[in-house]
Amino acid sequence: MTENAVSGKRRKIKYRLTPVFFAAAATMALGGCAGKEPPGLEDAIQETGAYVRKTTPAPGISSIGGEWAVIALQKGGVETEDYYYESYYDNVRAQVKSSGGILSEDTYTEYARVVLALCAIGEDPANVEGYDLTEPLDDYRIVTDQGINAAAFALLAAYTVGVSLENEENYLDYIVTELEQENMYTVEDASDYVAIALEGLAFYQERTDVKAAVEKGIKALSGFQDADGGFGNCESTAEAIIALTQLGIDVTKDSRFIKDGHSLQDGLMEYYIRGGGFCHVAEEKEPNAMATEKALLALDAIRLFEDGKTLYEREGE
Repeated sequence: MTENAVSGKRRKIKYRLTPVFFAAAATMALGGCAGKEPPGLEDAIQETGAYVRKTTPAPGISSIGGEWAVIALQKGGVETEDYYYESYYDNVRAQVKSSGGILSEDTYTEYARVVLALCAIGEDPANVEGYDLTEPLDDYRIVTDQGINAAAFALLAAYTVGVSLENEENYLDYIVTELEQENMYTVEDASDYVAIALEGLAFYQERTDVKAAVEKGIKALSGFQDADGGFGNCESTAEAIIALTQLGIDVTKDSRFIKDGHSLQDGLMEYYIRGGGFCHVAEEKEPNAMATEKALLALDAIRLFEDGKTLYEREGE
């Protein structure tokens, strides 16, 4: 248990199989989970992308049917109508205008998610109807009150858009400290937190303590991985893939992430449903919206890694 450096409030992390950054997933009926030989990487991206496009016809500001779908489709090169990304941006503009630039009073991961999506589609998050949506990323008190995921995504979003945060060093200190003091390296249910923390730390490894935290996080994820190559559910497996590829790790070949001959990609495809959806856990028989969007992001990350790129990177790099 750690003390918030700004508010003085004590807060205990409640570990979950999926991070607090995402809302509870809705499910949509279709087919059965796994069971058939999964497709290759490119076919999986296109099939899953088509499924996400079909089930998310009008993306808005939302953790499901919103930014993750937009980013996943764009990064995957999935064919969409010309107006698809424009309609998302129009929805963002409308909400920003009607709310006076406020996306949330206390959930600032909303801003991080929107910033990442706008960067993906080539729009400027620093000027949406005259509002700078990157500014809330620098509110240390509200961001850290939300937890380690929020701090990690604030760093990730700021780096991606190319803005400097006054609290950058404070966020790095906070993440490194939380990982240690909350025993996240040893609590298996914390794998999502560790993975997202690694995403936030990935671009700041020139700091010795950050580099050490990254190395401990990689080792922890390797230890958490199951014999089938996954992490017990689709979203956790996908998040690990995204984090590790951000760090330049080949999740299909690195020996630290091969268990009983199964890679992380193999583990992810255990949740694949013929037709493009992914289920939350292998026992389920229907696609899960959150699982499907996160899986598509992970598939994109694997293919981008093959091309020498990462899912989240600054434009021009």
